[in-house]
Amino acid sequence: MKKLIFLILLLPTLCFAWTVQDAHKAVIGRMGVEEACTPLTDSFITNPSMEDDSADWADSGTVTTNEQSASQDNTGGGCQYSRHIVTSNQWAGVQQYPLDASPTNGVTYDVTCYVYPVSGVVKFYDTAGNCDITNSTSTSGTGSWESITGSCTGNGSAEGIKIITSSADGAEFYVDDCTWVAR
Repeated sequence: MKKLIFLILLLPTLCFAWTVQDAHKAVIGRMGVEEACTPLTDSFITNPSMEDDSADWADSGTVTTNEQSASQDNTGGGCQYSRHIVTSNQWAGVQQYPLDASPTNGVTYDVTCYVYPVSGVVKFYDTAGNCDITNSTSTSGTGSWESITGSCTGNGSAEGIKIITSSADGAEFYVDDCTWVAR
């Protein structure tokens, strides 16, 4: 009985230290089940989970590496890829233009991507100025996944998104799980 009480008291601590995603992966892995990737949907962005190694994410500026990578993955859940980006100067990164649809005039959109910075600072920038991304957050460190966010109000014209570095010497980063959705 003492062992059971100790385990019950210790359980909240163990659960707190482990994320739900970690627990899910452990259970699925032990069961020997191959989990299917469920890419993000309901977004103007094509290939938001980076599972398709296509030209959806084009270079913007001086980019030395723009490739699909299995070495970092934000989502888990059966998805296994991100985009690996290496730039050699400021304001360079990847872009997607145009988006699947033009932002509706007067509608506010929220933009989110997960970025794993190896070096440099990464943030959003809009491609055409038709839906100026404001309130863009930047990465604050290196070596872990961070969410960068921004918002814009559409004017009905074609728009795109850039994920760029604001570091003068460029940056190396991974990007995954991007969304552009109406509020």
